[in-house]
Amino acid sequence: MNSFDTSILSFFNQFSQKSQVFDHIVVFLADASLLKAGLLFAIFWYFWFDPRNAEKNRASILATLTASASGILAARGLANLLPLRERPLNVDELHFNLPLGMKAGILEDWSSFPSDHATMFLALVTGIFYLSRRLGLASLVYVLVIVILPRLYLGIHFPTDILAGAVIGISFAWLAHRDFIKGRLGRFGATWVERHPASFYACFFLATYQFVVLFDDLRDLAKIILKAIKISRTGQEWDDD
Repeated sequence: MNSFDTSILSFFNQFSQKSQVFDHIVVFLADASLLKAGLLFAIFWYFWFDPRNAEKNRASILATLTASASGILAARGLANLLPLRERPLNVDELHFNLPLGMKAGILEDWSSFPSDHATMFLALVTGIFYLSRRLGLASLVYVLVIVILPRLYLGIHFPTDILAGAVIGISFAWLAHRDFIKGRLGRFGATWVERHPASFYACFFLATYQFVVLFDDLRDLAKIILKAIKISRTGQEWDDD
């Protein structure tokens, strides 16, 4: 912990439990996939089918999705390699005042640094900037209010978790939009759409759906597979905890 993190968390935490309605709304937003990512991906689908600058926009969208997925993998890799960092709500020294409706002890075995939420959403926002500066700015404000601030208010992340994730997401999005990467992704997508549009849009839908639900299904599947492998090696019984 450091003074930067604790001062910001203390500022937000002073409002905790002051309003039942407000606290429960923030808790709802933390898990509201449609409000968090759904609207952003509606923007991407709109630009995908917008006939104006279609080739350029489609290449940018594919670059953004590639950057976001790669950024999440990088963020999770760092979280697994670096020492475990407890969530603010689980740090006893902070004396965190848990907002009403928020469960204590969540994500205890999931390191908070860096924030994969910040990685993914800031990569997406950066991609929207490449499509439209006006919508990019609006999306940035939207993400800060609907995604980032609730995670600070609920004690899910430290501010430095958010900053580190943002740097990763923006960097990957910037790199993916270099011509030598975006051009190849654009040509790959255009060729696939032209040769077999049915399979492309089936895969494109599934991919964007996973982004909207923040890969929860795939994460749960990975946990089950890893647990099954561990049980097969050790012979221990299945622990639902």
